[in-house]
Amino acid sequence: MNVLPLLILALSSSWALGATTLPWTELGLTEAREDAQIRGPGLLHAGKDGRLLLYDSVRREVVLLQGDQPALAFPVRHASDLLLVDQGVLVLDHSARQLTLWSLDGQQRAAVELPALIPTAVSLGLQGDQLLALDPFGHGHPIATLGDDQLQPPVAQGLQERPPAVRWDGATMHTQGMDLPLPAALEASGQRFGDWLVVDVVVADSPIVVTRTAWHVPTREPHELPVAGRLYAPRGDLAATPEGELVVLVPRAEGLEILRVSP
Repeated sequence: MNVLPLLILALSSSWALGATTLPWTELGLTEAREDAQIRGPGLLHAGKDGRLLLYDSVRREVVLLQGDQPALAFPVRHASDLLLVDQGVLVLDHSARQLTLWSLDGQQRAAVELPALIPTAVSLGLQGDQLLALDPFGHGHPIATLGDDQLQPPVAQGLQERPPAVRWDGATMHTQGMDLPLPAALEASGQRFGDWLVVDVVVADSPIVVTRTAWHVPTREPHELPVAGRLYAPRGDLAATPEGELVVLVPRAEGLEILRVSP
């Protein structure tokens, strides 16, 4: 096992591919009100050839980025999760209990209803050509088979157990290939994206300090990620590309910043 020291102040911050900022004139953004927080794009997903997907919840559009610039946007009623596949874009709408397949030119190709026993709070997973609804309890629910421009009934039956990719025991963050001690953490949470472990830590200080660090598990190299200066906290602001980069959304006053990190 790898035992790593807690590094909060002396972290590497090498943005190998830099950052791109999309102005808010190109994306939806709501203003803060007494009864509502600022809302903007999220649900980041990374695909092949530098393509990125976002859901603009203000304009209710799925946005495809190529080279970190908008290449296509098409309207959808609601998106709970997104997945970019060779056949196009998969959009999960758990409130409507529906999964739809869209072409990369914004045409709906297929749609299936979610089985009645699948819980509401699920995300999308792909195992071969089998699409799964992943619940918070580590279960994968088969929902469809991905074909050429179509969605067919699932081949697998019953629940598939999916052990958590990250586990926090109150003192150490555990993931495959790394055990990360966090002795000073009051609270901590971790997410795994490909070769990256992203850890959010709350440390007792005056005032309390919140840090976010991306650890590249194979090299055990840390990269400090921005926490301060964000307009809002997007739901789904991290993704790993097939090429091994980590992509991060950072909403700022001037626009949506897209950071790309590589070890």
